[in-house]
Amino acid sequence: MFKTLDLYIIKKYFGTLTLMLLLLSGIITVFDMSQKIDDFIKNHASINSVIFEYYANFLPFMLNLLLPLFVFIAVIFFTGRMAGQTEFVAIISSGVSVNRILRPYMICALIITLLSAYLYNEIIPGNQIKRWKFEYEYISPNRPNVSRNMHRQVQPGVFITIQSFLYTDSTGYMFSADKFEGKQLKTRLTANRISWNKSTKKWKLEGYTIRTIGKQGDNLETGNFLDSTFNFNPRDFIQDEHWVEQLNYERLNDFIAKEKLRGAEDIEWYELEKYQRFSIPFSTFILTIIGFVVSYKKTRGGMGLKILIGITLSFSYIILMRFAGEFAKKNVIPTLLAVWIPNIIYSLIAFVMYIRAIAK
Repeated sequence: MFKTLDLYIIKKYFGTLTLMLLLLSGIITVFDMSQKIDDFIKNHASINSVIFEYYANFLPFMLNLLLPLFVFIAVIFFTGRMAGQTEFVAIISSGVSVNRILRPYMICALIITLLSAYLYNEIIPGNQIKRWKFEYEYISPNRPNVSRNMHRQVQPGVFITIQSFLYTDSTGYMFSADKFEGKQLKTRLTANRISWNKSTKKWKLEGYTIRTIGKQGDNLETGNFLDSTFNFNPRDFIQDEHWVEQLNYERLNDFIAKEKLRGAEDIEWYELEKYQRFSIPFSTFILTIIGFVVSYKKTRGGMGLKILIGITLSFSYIILMRFAGEFAKKNVIPTLLAVWIPNIIYSLIAFVMYIRAIAK
């Protein structure tokens, strides 16, 4: 059962965080709008589309991404104010330990962590489909719409090659599909043109040739048109790193498994996205503890010094996270380790700071 102290701190925690997120929403919107308003006007984006298709989906993504860092600053802000008014002196003097004071902080951090992880993996990915569709239409309408010289494995023993693939009409040129048994080639299918039929969910091949390799000789079949089912769809050819942001956790896992099977080169980037969906929310715990330890005692520097410390630690966390991510993309260190390195280092910092704080 929550006691008066718990409810008092929880109210301050969420109240301060909500205010900061509202202010942050305004700042993000103003800065983003100043950069993109020319694109909105030039490409005739309606006000409703800008608000409900773009910003209604862009802001939740950005706020959730920066949530742990603003939790950190919010904790420093309201805890520092409580310390400045000697509230913690009174609470500790009444026999309440620092561990007990920290409990409502951890309850709030748990709620935010679970909510953030749920948003990352289930809600926000679906919203990003509308956002990126809007961006492609009104912000970057002249983006490249073709992929070239693609080679991948679509299922065990089946390898395909496409010389070029157009996003706009889901059409590929100079297509080939090779089926192997072990190291031996069994069949080769080639086509001058391959196009996707949305209604039948099949590929239409034009100018095709099927060569079947046999012990007694090869069998050759040619034709003008052929409808065929393959274990891939047009989405698999679009070389867009933002695609994975639109997948929920289950679909992201399936996508990574398929890309590994195909021998894709960007597996580390996809795994980075997957692991960050849990590591970033978890950092809320770590930053909450550090924010509390930094702020719960009254100091001569006042709030300004505490906020400066908070901002410095926040930026150092972001920098470390970016460096670790780049190392993972270049396969210098395992992706899972790279994603959790910032949390591991800051967990140690939080532990040392907390032990020193309660020892005094």
